[in-house]
Amino acid sequence: MNLMNGVRPPRQGENVVYICYKCQHRFTAKLSILPLPVKCPECGSLKTSRDFGVAY
Repeated sequence: MNLMNGVRPPRQGENVVYICYKCQHRFTAKLSILPLPVKCPECGSLKTSRDFGVAY
């Protein structure tokens, strides 16, 4: 981690941005300790992933 830019990775229990690959909906959910899929609140799909294009 570069201490000069002030960006740190999110910790367990913090909200992170996810994106659904089925409906392209972006939403926030708490980061879990286990890498389980997160259900999309719009369409209910489990084809989601963290959106790493968002700086925290």
